[in-house]
Amino acid sequence: MRWHRLAVLSSICLSAFVEQAYGQTFPFQLTLQQGTITNIVPNGSTLDLVATGVGVASTFTLTAMYTGSTTAVIPTAPQVLGSTAFTVSPIKGLPLTLLPGASVVLTVTYTPTTNAAEGAQLNLGYTQTPATSTGASTSGTITLNIDGSVPQFLVSYALAANENIITIASGGTIQFLPTTFGTTTSATVIIINQGSGAGTVNTLAVTGSAFQPIGLPLLPAALASGGNLQFAIQYTPTAAGSNDVGGLTATFSDGSTFTAVIQGSGIGAAYAYTLINNGINSSITAGQTVSLPSIAVGQTESVMIQVQNTGNASGTISVIAVTGVGYSLTNVPVLPLTLAPNATALFTLSVTPTQAGPNGGALRVGNDVFNLATTGLGANLVYSYVTAGTTTTVLPTGTVLFSPVEVSQTSTLPFTVTNTGTSAALIASIGIGGSTATPFTLTGVPALPLNLQPGATITFSIGFAPISNGQATASLLVNAVPFTLLGFGTQPPALPAYQITGPSGSIGPSQQPTIGLTLSQAYALDLTGTLTIQVTPTSFAADPAIQFSTGGRTVAFTIPAGQTQALFPNGSTSIRFQTGTVAGGITITPTFATTTGLNLTPANPTQLQLTVPSLAPVLLTASISNQSATGFVVTLNGYVTSLSVSSLSFTFSVKSGAPSTTSTVSLDVSQASAAWFGSSSSASFGGQFSIAVPFTLQAPTSANAATALQSVSATATNGLGVSNSVSTPFP
Repeated sequence: MRWHRLAVLSSICLSAFVEQAYGQTFPFQLTLQQGTITNIVPNGSTLDLVATGVGVASTFTLTAMYTGSTTAVIPTAPQVLGSTAFTVSPIKGLPLTLLPGASVVLTVTYTPTTNAAEGAQLNLGYTQTPATSTGASTSGTITLNIDGSVPQFLVSYALAANENIITIASGGTIQFLPTTFGTTTSATVIIINQGSGAGTVNTLAVTGSAFQPIGLPLLPAALASGGNLQFAIQYTPTAAGSNDVGGLTATFSDGSTFTAVIQGSGIGAAYAYTLINNGINSSITAGQTVSLPSIAVGQTESVMIQVQNTGNASGTISVIAVTGVGYSLTNVPVLPLTLAPNATALFTLSVTPTQAGPNGGALRVGNDVFNLATTGLGANLVYSYVTAGTTTTVLPTGTVLFSPVEVSQTSTLPFTVTNTGTSAALIASIGIGGSTATPFTLTGVPALPLNLQPGATITFSIGFAPISNGQATASLLVNAVPFTLLGFGTQPPALPAYQITGPSGSIGPSQQPTIGLTLSQAYALDLTGTLTIQVTPTSFAADPAIQFSTGGRTVAFTIPAGQTQALFPNGSTSIRFQTGTVAGGITITPTFATTTGLNLTPANPTQLQLTVPSLAPVLLTASISNQSATGFVVTLNGYVTSLSVSSLSFTFSVKSGAPSTTSTVSLDVSQASAAWFGSSSSASFGGQFSIAVPFTLQAPTSANAATALQSVSATATNGLGVSNSVSTPFP
């Protein structure tokens, strides 16, 4: 406001200066000072002088410095024309002569007696001596017009309920209408500057917990003449039937302070509660914990609850209910229940503790809630276990859950029994129920029976060592209280590398080689397995003679935990098998499993691959039968892996001195061979054959030709070569 006023004055000064530029030169420089503000003004200027309040003096100083070249004389005292609210200080030593550069100082005081605008004119005459002796003196007047104004503040309020505007004097009361408890109302406060000058609202404050200012402006706030400032006071009754008191304080730029009392009252129902136990009354408050007498588990204790409407209006209670195990209500009045002021109602609250120790609940009456607490007298066992550092409380018939455990590993968790009751508990037995093959075990079980005192605990360990993949369950029994033990077995470690020891590659027919099986490192579990022979013949059927020495083409083995050698049924670390007499492939494949049947066989197991090659026939024995004077039969026994014999060759030798010489006979047996090996009868013999060749002797009738023969030797031939030779003597 101060800088704005200066801007106005500067405009006036410029206008007056322009006007005087066309007339006689004014021989004074006028300097106006008000407070800390100084300004040079032209003669005839108008000054706006704002007082801070009625009866409060406001001053300014006018300094007139003579700027002429001769002398100036102030002959008479200054005059103030207009309102008597303006006065000017006297000049001492009149008439006063001013030399060039000298000054006369006047102090003007404005003391308003009303808030209306007032005006005055300050005049100070002067005479200037001429510059020459022939010149004439000149006279003039120093003139300053003064407009005075003063702010004046008026406070009023309007209730939201009726919007009537009520003016209030300082020390008065802002009175709210009775307000229903739980609701909010408001009043608008209006501060008006009804004075003639601008003013400032410096501070505003509202006190009282039930009253809150809403929309306060940024302070200090300037108000022009006729301007106003508004904000609201919000009222929230603190209780039904309350008489709430607060205050409003405002300070203004005129130095005045406004105060008012704020009053409001709440209306509505209010409820007071009384606990009646054995004739003793105790007040209880919504939100607090109501402690009921301790009682033995299974016994019942009852108290009465009285509800009284202490408010100043009727109230309705729609709900009276209780929650919590063992808590109940009886004699509840018919709902909804309407209570007039000071009226009361009664009902009964009962508790039958179901467990020793704390038993909690909650009581609700209308919108009021009470926490309930009682102590059950007796033993109370609480069960818990710890997994991964987290303690879990488990209820009877609940589940004790293990984290997944790899087959071959063991997981252990502590199980704790705590007596949170008020008397000792007998623990007679702790054990695992169900199958004897359970993967769950107990360790650290204390000596039983025992009495577990209040606040005491016992802890033992439950171990889980899965024997197969998937879910495993069992029952833990503490006394007769069951808990389900639940664990999950995961795949055990992969089987170590292994090798099947013994021959490999090409192998001769009709052999009995020895093989074994060895792990590269010991395994943590007992293993079982089988070796299986698979035969792939090159032609016709496989030789049934290909089998293990124990019989059949499969043989079982075991590998004890911590060992590497497979053990076969005879307890040996090796097993024999027959290679047969038919050409083809022999594959021996192992399988592995745990003793519980968990398959550990690799997806592509290592196998033993053997091959019986196709060979020339092999002759084993030769014999002579059915010998007579005219002939005999030569029988040959042997095998051929290629299942083909094309010819037989017999060489006969004679005794010394006999007339005959050694002779050789060759026979084509290809058709007989094909017929035999192509028949179903040969399937059970593999590549084995037995062939009887009859011979007829032609010799002189007088002699027995057979007696001249010494021996016979034979060979067999097929497309792959000639067999070994076998021989037999004649009897």
